Amino acid sequence: MCEWFLEYVKTFKRTTKLVFLGSGDKSLLPANDCFVDMGFVSEARKLQLIKHSKGVINLSQNESFSIVIMEGWLCEVPSVVSANCPVTRNHVRRCNGGFYVSNSGEFCQALKQLEDDGSLRERLGLNGRDYLKREFSFDVVLSRYLNEFTTSSEPELRALNERLQGTVCA
Repeated sequence: MCEWFLEYVKTFKRTTKLVFLGSGDKSLLPANDCFVDMGFVSEARKLQLIKHSKGVINLSQNESFSIVIMEGWLCEVPSVVSANCPVTRNHVRRCNGGFYVSNSGEFCQALKQLEDDGSLRERLGLNGRDYLKREFSFDVVLSRYLNEFTTSSEPELRALNERLQGTVCA
């Protein structure tokens, strides 16, 4: 990702910063002013940084959900993900909440569009937020679980459903 980002900065003559949050091996970051390693920050600071960013980048190829892109979408910020990760690519595709990229050229073009087109950036972020509300709100997820319990032919799930009848979760 760092090499691709350096290519973007050089190709399009940008002063953009790539900000890293959380743990990680600081020795992997090239010595360049365009990289900022914030380390661990408070939850409030993290959300503030995401909200004021142009996008959230997660190029991992081994994600099973990716909380960080979901946090970005909750803040109405689009995502750039790896085209080689079926899970994040599918989330982005289903909601049109960003870009999935497979090489440095696509990565550079995605960042250029996010930086240059505020209207597009806003639409993609809103698409992501709407997707989360539609697919992952508490009520939607709870309904899916309850539906699975009530329609399952598995004895264990039927027994659990019978025990939960009339239970209110708080």
